Amino acid sequence: MRRRYIFRGTVQHVGLRYRAVSSASRLNITGWIQNLPDGSVMMEAQGDEAALNSLEAMILETRYGKIESSFTEIREEDDTGMFRVRL
Repeated sequence: MRRRYIFRGTVQHVGLRYRAVSSASRLNITGWIQNLPDGSVMMEAQGDEAALNSLEAMILETRYGKIESSFTEIREEDDTGMFRVRL
């Protein structure tokens, strides 16, 4: 399963990318993460559903900044390779 996330809130300079990469590595998840010009952060991650759910929880545990509760636009890839929004 592949998911694309867009994190909004105070996500710059809070170690979000480092936390995401180290957590994904421990969970055997592959993907990428990058800062966007508007201050949000986009991440794409691929792995099994349980691992992706764990990754989300690990990322949200940050004490160094605030990720808004409507923190994310999450898109899951369907069988056609297209992303669909999960709210």
